Amino acid sequence: METLNVDKDAPGRAPAVDKPWAEADAFSAAVLNALHWDFAVPRHRVAAHCEKGWVTLTGEVDRPYQRSSAEAAARRVSGVVGVSNEITVKPRAGQA
Repeated sequence: METLNVDKDAPGRAPAVDKPWAEADAFSAAVLNALHWDFAVPRHRVAAHCEKGWVTLTGEVDRPYQRSSAEAAARRVSGVVGVSNEITVKPRAGQA
C-alpha cells in the first residue's frame, strides 16, 4: 500500500494520507461517483460495497440496461479487480 506524503507547510496542499481506511474511502467514493454520473443508473436505487478492490452492487432497477450500466460504470474505476452484480430487475407496474 502506498502512502501519500505531502509537505504540511505547502499552501493549498491536502494533508498526508497514511491510514488504510482513508484509501478505502477514496476508492469507495470513486465507485459511487462513477455510478452517480452514469445517467442510466438510478441514483437512489443502487448501492455499492467495496472491499479490497472488489465491488458488490445491490439494489433494484426497472430495466436490464440499468443493471448492466451500473456494472460497466463500476468496472471502469481504476483499482477495481472485480464486480459482483446483485442488482435485481423488477419492472414497475404498468411497464412492459
